[in-house]
Amino acid sequence: MRVVGEPVESVAGAVTLQVGNTSAAPIAIPMPQSVKVAALSDVAPGGRLSIIVDELPALLLRVGDDLYCIEDVCTHDGQPLTDGPVADCAIECPRHGARFDLRTGKAIRMPATEPVRTFPVSVRNGDVFVDVD
Repeated sequence: MRVVGEPVESVAGAVTLQVGNTSAAPIAIPMPQSVKVAALSDVAPGGRLSIIVDELPALLLRVGDDLYCIEDVCTHDGQPLTDGPVADCAIECPRHGARFDLRTGKAIRMPATEPVRTFPVSVRNGDVFVDVD
């Protein structure tokens, strides 16, 4: 279902829409917040940076010109992925070899079966921002 409406108000991370010519109350749609986490120069190509996102340990990785942000925890054993090797846009858990796709968080090698959380990343004016819900 596609919802089309006119924004009537924007408050505290949500946009309120009035849909159609109806007497129904407007619908509040939560919008992600963009949080500055680093300067682009802080993460060299091939580099990584440990950060905190939404009160969670996270890892900001630069693969070529692309940036990825994942929660810094292996879903298999709950330990950090911080020092895991990165290849083919995936990070490997340094303890048991589980691998996660940096783009989607999907577990792509056992023993992990659950994905890691990912966060959308953008760059504006030389600064790196991560979207959080």
